[in-house]
Amino acid sequence: MTDNKLYAKLRYYNRKNYLMLFLCTVLSVMLITSYALIYLSPTVQNVLPAGGDSRKQAVMIFAVAIVGCAIFSTYASSLFLKYKSREIGILMALGEQKGQLKKMLFSEIMLVAAAACVMGLILSYPLSYGIWRIFQLLIVDTREMGYQAKYAGLFFGVGFSALLVLCIFLLAVRFINRTNVMDIIYEQRKSEPVRDVGRWSGIAGIILLVLGFVLGYLVPMVVLDLFHFYLPSVWNAVYLISAVGIYQMMTFLVVHSKRGKHPRKYYRNLISTSMMRFLGRQTVRNMCVIILLTGGALFAAFYLPVTIMGVKENVRNNPVDYLFTYQSGQIKFRQSEIEELAKEHQVNLTDYQELPSLNLQVDGYDWVYQKSGKVDMVYHDVIGTNAFFNAEDLSKLLKKTITVKPGEFMQIANVQSAGSGKSSITRLTDPVTGEQSPVKYAGVVEFGGRFLNTPEGIETCYVLSPEDFARYGSHLKGTDRNVTVAFGVEHWEETYGFAKDLKDEIIRRYPGETVNDIMDRSIELAPDNPELTRSWAYYPLFKPLQSQDYMKNMAVFFMLFVYIAVICFTSVGIIAYTRGVTIAISQRHVFVDLRRLGADNRYIDRCMKNQLRRIFIYPFLTGSIAALGFIMMILYANDGRISVAEGKATGINLIIMAGLGLYLFLVYSGTCKKFRAIIGES
Repeated sequence: MTDNKLYAKLRYYNRKNYLMLFLCTVLSVMLITSYALIYLSPTVQNVLPAGGDSRKQAVMIFAVAIVGCAIFSTYASSLFLKYKSREIGILMALGEQKGQLKKMLFSEIMLVAAAACVMGLILSYPLSYGIWRIFQLLIVDTREMGYQAKYAGLFFGVGFSALLVLCIFLLAVRFINRTNVMDIIYEQRKSEPVRDVGRWSGIAGIILLVLGFVLGYLVPMVVLDLFHFYLPSVWNAVYLISAVGIYQMMTFLVVHSKRGKHPRKYYRNLISTSMMRFLGRQTVRNMCVIILLTGGALFAAFYLPVTIMGVKENVRNNPVDYLFTYQSGQIKFRQSEIEELAKEHQVNLTDYQELPSLNLQVDGYDWVYQKSGKVDMVYHDVIGTNAFFNAEDLSKLLKKTITVKPGEFMQIANVQSAGSGKSSITRLTDPVTGEQSPVKYAGVVEFGGRFLNTPEGIETCYVLSPEDFARYGSHLKGTDRNVTVAFGVEHWEETYGFAKDLKDEIIRRYPGETVNDIMDRSIELAPDNPELTRSWAYYPLFKPLQSQDYMKNMAVFFMLFVYIAVICFTSVGIIAYTRGVTIAISQRHVFVDLRRLGADNRYIDRCMKNQLRRIFIYPFLTGSIAALGFIMMILYANDGRISVAEGKATGINLIIMAGLGLYLFLVYSGTCKKFRAIIGES
């Protein structure tokens, strides 16, 4: 028999191992490339604000998915080499030249890996398009949600494929360069035992996990606030402390066992715990990868409830049903026009009011970032323009007395504590005469809505005394003045048609084809352009639109984070299943010996479940708690509290965690079934 025929028979006999390596590589390349196609497409890039938190979160979670899939693929290749070791060792023992075996092994691995990468790249297009279309059909379908795939995403997939092939090739080189034939022969049965560790290891792991998150997220904020120093990006490496903590925790949970106060439980689980120790390092590494992907998936999924509940809470707390502001030099609306449109929709208006406001120039500090990391606070007499209302007009709108003395101003804020005692404004500048007047900060006026469509937390509206308002307003005209129209309606939830038509008419009346957004970028001025909702300061703020159109306007954000969660959830299930099957294959002879020694199926089943539960339950709980704790830390750091909306979102996040737990339970059940089949349990 020729060598080629012999190798062909061996490949056929071990075809399951080749298929496992092929499918795992295809899956990794397909998931990562399909996500890159979506993330780097114009549809997403035009929506995600440059430097914004959403873009940073998307990149961070995507990095987690890349690391997880890369580890997953290299783990699959190491399993392939482990199964391949016996036949390679026997061929070497029979006199086969290492050079010939190396050539054969390299050609096989490179062929399988290359074919898998090509297949993954090809399937990434239909996968990304299919998931995108499903999302459109089930949730929202707008012109902004059009599928666009560019070559940049494919190039990213090619780079990821090259990285995988390189990793697999290096593993193969390391494997075949061993000189001891017996080591290669028994590679399949080689264990990586871990010695028992003390209770201190688990405690230290928890401390390191929390410490990494605190140092990575909170310390840069504190340093910037107290010392005006921006920590370099290399500081993000402190998050690795959390990774070390996770490894310590998993090692403790896998191998730690003491007789303690429950000796019966200790002896009952002694065999299963000892079996776990023999494969301890491999198992702990896999558990850490599962934690990484679980945390990334849940962190991405948690973004959605937090965002949606925040919008709903803002709508609920807003005392004004309909509000829009426009520059008086741009358009003009009469009350009779709005009432006529409302009559067509059978809507009754209440508490109609028009509030004038003035655009005055303010002073402040500009943060200048130096290459050294130092942040200089540079003062400017004029740093921007903000809107100022008359205290008497605002008192009528909010139905409460607002008192502001001449020479003072108050800040309009969503939350009573926001900005309290803090304001960098010390003088106002008349945009016409250039005259500057000193002003004193007098506190906060709480308003549950917004007068301008600025991002939450960026307050740009203030209140002046009637005397100061009259003094500035006596000569300001055109775009230096604003008009805010505010009114209520009966049963605002049922007035969507009226809100949409009024919004479209407002946008159509603005001159020109484009307007500048809050970042001074040009965007299309069209009624059906959802980008106006996020970026245009004068976009109408109507409760029906905010309540019902939010999913449409944020569709790309939701799509992106849902897709990341799907990638991570899929990888978690496959890795956990693969690890469970690997343990069954590696320890099959142990279960056979136990049965010969008199162990019944009930005892063997308990040993099996004791091991599998550690692989599934511990990583799930650790990753879930870490993700939930991290996002709650972010929410608390934003404004020093957990709002009612954020509390409700946390409840929804717990339901999402339960859903992932159910998904892993189904994977666990399938793994148990496969485990029993491998060890020959009747």
